[in-house]
Amino acid sequence: YLGNGGAYAIGALLAVLSTEVLLRTGWRGLVPVGACLAVFAFELAFTVLRRMLAGRAVMEGDRQHSYDLLAQEVRGRGSATAIVIAVAAVYALFARLAVTASVAVVTVVAAVIVSTAVAAGVHYWRLASERAGQRTQP
Repeated sequence: YLGNGGAYAIGALLAVLSTEVLLRTGWRGLVPVGACLAVFAFELAFTVLRRMLAGRAVMEGDRQHSYDLLAQEVRGRGSATAIVIAVAAVYALFARLAVTASVAVVTVVAAVIVSTAVAAGVHYWRLASERAGQRTQP
């Protein structure tokens, strides 16, 4: 809904804000910044890896982004948007916790974020593969 220009502007804003957090907090800011950017990082990694492994151009557009697959799975973009917002909110809460928590808690938070991203990646990789297979069958 933002288009490329709006998405790039939001991306630039997030980069500047993330840099500011890291400058102020040092290494302790890595997990909070990572948690806040996890949804975007997941989508970037998912899309690039999926296209590269399929032998497709990385910059070529398609409708197999995690959001598109989620919308298909939950039968609607409204529900998919609500789920993505909820996931981002949970990660933001993790980020807030990581600011003041002990290193052990921060490690657990980072492990939870990475684990959920890997699980989502595997799930949506299967959906994308099934969807691609359906298009090639008569």
